Amino acid sequence: MGGDVESVECVLRHGNPEDVEMDPSRLKEASAFIKKAISEKAFPGAVFLVARNGTVVAHEACGEAVSIPSELSKPMKLDTIFDTGSVTKPVATATSLMILLEKGKVLLDDPVNLYIPEYTGEEKEKTTLHNLLTHTAGIPDPIQLYKRCKTREDFLREICHVELECPLGSKVIYSCLGFILLAFIVEKVAGESLASFSRREIFSPLGMKDTRFNPPAKLR
Repeated sequence: MGGDVESVECVLRHGNPEDVEMDPSRLKEASAFIKKAISEKAFPGAVFLVARNGTVVAHEACGEAVSIPSELSKPMKLDTIFDTGSVTKPVATATSLMILLEKGKVLLDDPVNLYIPEYTGEEKEKTTLHNLLTHTAGIPDPIQLYKRCKTREDFLREICHVELECPLGSKVIYSCLGFILLAFIVEKVAGESLASFSRREIFSPLGMKDTRFNPPAKLR
């Protein structure tokens, strides 16, 4: 992956379900299921697309993109921008680290404190990049550091001082904090922000033109 990958241009065409041997009644059921969930307040809105063999057979926007507060509510649109949230972990952070691995810049068995010397104490000196990737570093989650951290340096310092929840490698604990550490490591090794590295090495080669970090206000 990375710079050696040719740009991907994948064009989906619109067509009828019958054209690709799909039952249109099942698509109507799927649409009704999503709308029912919205009416029951399971989530405020959704955009769903169904395609088979390169043919789009259903594409709908339902509900609201913004529902709270009510005076700022906005209807969901087909091109509404979504926060990728934890999808950032596999799509940007982990993939960026794997690109650096392919380039010979990191090893999965490298200790975390090779790149972040402040990550010490308990068993932290033994923690590897592999532990962070597999959520086996013993780092607890969730911890709402954003409520007391104002800068990147604050976040890094707080994460380095977090007490481990279990012995290293003994348990899988899904951890956003562990992946924040990986993001810091990617940036240190790459010499640039995760945003710029992933845009050049992942999003652009794959034709992901609408995927980015920190979109401007006009796109939100």
